Amino acid sequence: MEGYNITEHSSTVQADTEGCDLPAGMVGWLDQLPDEVAEIINTLAEHGHGAWLVGGCVRDAWLGISGDDVDLCTSCPPETTLSIFGKRAIPTGVAFGTVSIKGASAVYEVTTLRTESLYTDGRRPSQVEWGLSLKEDLKRRDFTMNSMAVDLNLRVLYDPHKGVKDLEQRTIRAVGRPNERCREDALRILRAYRFWGVDNPTTWDIDNELHHALVLLRSSLDNIAVERKWSELKKIFTGSQPGVVLQQMQNDGVLHHVIKGLRTVPDHQFQWLDQPPATGWALHQQLALLMSHQDHDDLAPVLKGLTVPKTMLQSTALFSTRLRAVPLPNRADMRIYAHCLGEDTTAHVQACKLAAKDGNLPPSMTEAIEVFLNGWSKLTPSIEAVAPLVDGRWLMQRTGLGSGVRLGRLLAWLYRLQIEREISTPAELEAVLNTLPFVHGDPQSWPTVAFPSSAGTIFMTNPSMA
Repeated sequence: MEGYNITEHSSTVQADTEGCDLPAGMVGWLDQLPDEVAEIINTLAEHGHGAWLVGGCVRDAWLGISGDDVDLCTSCPPETTLSIFGKRAIPTGVAFGTVSIKGASAVYEVTTLRTESLYTDGRRPSQVEWGLSLKEDLKRRDFTMNSMAVDLNLRVLYDPHKGVKDLEQRTIRAVGRPNERCREDALRILRAYRFWGVDNPTTWDIDNELHHALVLLRSSLDNIAVERKWSELKKIFTGSQPGVVLQQMQNDGVLHHVIKGLRTVPDHQFQWLDQPPATGWALHQQLALLMSHQDHDDLAPVLKGLTVPKTMLQSTALFSTRLRAVPLPNRADMRIYAHCLGEDTTAHVQACKLAAKDGNLPPSMTEAIEVFLNGWSKLTPSIEAVAPLVDGRWLMQRTGLGSGVRLGRLLAWLYRLQIEREISTPAELEAVLNTLPFVHGDPQSWPTVAFPSSAGTIFMTNPSMA
């Protein structure tokens, strides 16, 4: 590290817990930290305060997981930290001791050491007292692997709760009594499942005593803000096997307290989430697959209950609906299908392949999917969206129709025919227009550019299609 002699400076306030030499695998991590991390620590030291790397960054460094987040704890009170760093300091969460320090390449959270905090609602501490004891601060953290700290200058690891041992054994274990930790903040229940699945849940274990507490206190998740639960749920989906984790949460009766109104998810849907195609999907596609068994009318309320962004709600609900249908196996209908789904087309085809080989669907549904997939493999139209060749004014000039429903539906009908027949010029489209019976008839019955729709779609009536 340039700019600071790491052996010259050390924390003015020495840690009050026994340390050990930094494991060899973590030395390289310290060497790669931005210089501004050392600058923050040494600035605090020059003002008489200790500061240590703590929590997730230490855990991930031991695991060899690269990450941008570097968190610090300090004996410096938050108001003093704000004063020391001036305009570089952001009062992110002063009430809870957290100040963000702006660096040249990142923003660093610096949190004041705490003594025992008072929790009364299972969500957040109602009373926080600043302390000077690193030992006491680490004692209040959730899991042993998150209760480690590093002195950057001395290159010492502080691990009073044997987090390294649990990391070696791939065990998620609470600091102290699991029931107390989960009662303090019920979100720790969800965090336990998330950490279990961040790497590979088949090689990790949740300590039996902690697991018992997760199940016993699961209803306390109802007191947690939906936004906090949604934040953790998103991280579960980014893990290596979200299906395994979510299935365990359902088996433990926890998932219902996280996603309100979600019907019991069939086991095969969890399994599909962990298949290589689905693990690379966008979040709205993964959510849609998880919820594709849900009654259509119940889907929007479930998503609204998660307080997902409006665009996420709409894209998830739409893709979930589309997972229940396939187009007829001809080029015209598959062009409409690809045009409507756009970037979702690849994931939809992959979901159909998972369904076809799964064996959990009725034979008639499997057959319909296989027929579609066979046709798609032979025809595979472009998934690029097609822009309409004409507009309402063009259509009014050629038909004499005024603005209204009939004009709008005729324009949509023409647009569909343009896509189906791969028409490329207005002249070709005008020739088609002259063959359409648009003067009479109910315009509401005319086809539109939509999937699924009453035209060109095979509907999967069984709600467990996907």
